[in-house]
Amino acid sequence: MILKLEQSKEQLSKTEKETAWREMAKQVAHEIKNPLTPMKLNLQYLDMMIKNDDDADKIEAATNRTINLMLEQINTLSEIATSFSNFAKMPVPKLEDYCLTDTIASVVDLHVSDPNNIITLERPAQKIFTVGDKELMGRIVNNLIINGIQSVLMPLKPVINVVIYLKNDFIVVSVKDNGGGIPTEIQHKVFLPNFSTKYTGSGLGLAMAKHGIEYFGGKIYFESDKENGTTFFIEIPVKQ
Repeated sequence: MILKLEQSKEQLSKTEKETAWREMAKQVAHEIKNPLTPMKLNLQYLDMMIKNDDDADKIEAATNRTINLMLEQINTLSEIATSFSNFAKMPVPKLEDYCLTDTIASVVDLHVSDPNNIITLERPAQKIFTVGDKELMGRIVNNLIINGIQSVLMPLKPVINVVIYLKNDFIVVSVKDNGGGIPTEIQHKVFLPNFSTKYTGSGLGLAMAKHGIEYFGGKIYFESDKENGTTFFIEIPVKQ
């Protein structure tokens, strides 16, 4: 009996380790996949301009813009890969000063060239800074935009409104979609790890988002109903 008990403990330990690695693999795959879609769309848009023999100045401007966006997203992917290779460091966020308004604007730029969606951005005229992880925040907002697009069913065209505004000592980023909303009975599960629906993808992105935002003294929450779609709100302290 003692021998069987020892074997059972070893098997349980092995199963737990395998499960942990599977979940980590899902998490990394989810984080890597999201930047790839807008990167592909930007390259396709540039390719279309070249094939249509558009104005040379327009092509040059689009090329420069696409290169800059590609480099930024490649840096993000490199950061994820580095963190995964150093397992113990993931997903510990970095602590740095950065311009949140510019970071969000850069993420939105990845999606605006897609004619299948309507993406808008409203932001204050002044640059607003915060303390946190720039790459992590970019991935979080990118995930929310992609989730919002995926929540809209045909024949509706996805309309995503991203708004940045100040609220006392916090900067608020809202991402609103025109989808059918998140059913009331599962709303309490949205930020749980491993919770998966068509709306939230693998579910790991939102769980990581919550952890990362709360790490820097912020919070993430949402409002959702069938008539008005879903709006996610991120509140982050403004750098004093």
